[in-house]
Amino acid sequence: MVDITENEQARTGSVVTLLGQDGDQTITIDELAASLRLPVMELIPRLVRSLPHLDTEVTDVPGNDGCVCRSSN
Repeated sequence: MVDITENEQARTGSVVTLLGQDGDQTITIDELAASLRLPVMELIPRLVRSLPHLDTEVTDVPGNDGCVCRSSN
């Protein structure tokens, strides 16, 4: 759970970036782990367990020679 009560602009349906880049702002895995007071190697499995998983198929990766890469979690 993420507490956003102090952010007056947050509303239901607002986009929240926990990790990565949004506009000109970036948060790295190291920064997220530090803010949660967790080692990175503990944060990663927690994220994997708690985030939804989507089936994806990637075919347009440069250099993949037509290989279809699939991820199914």
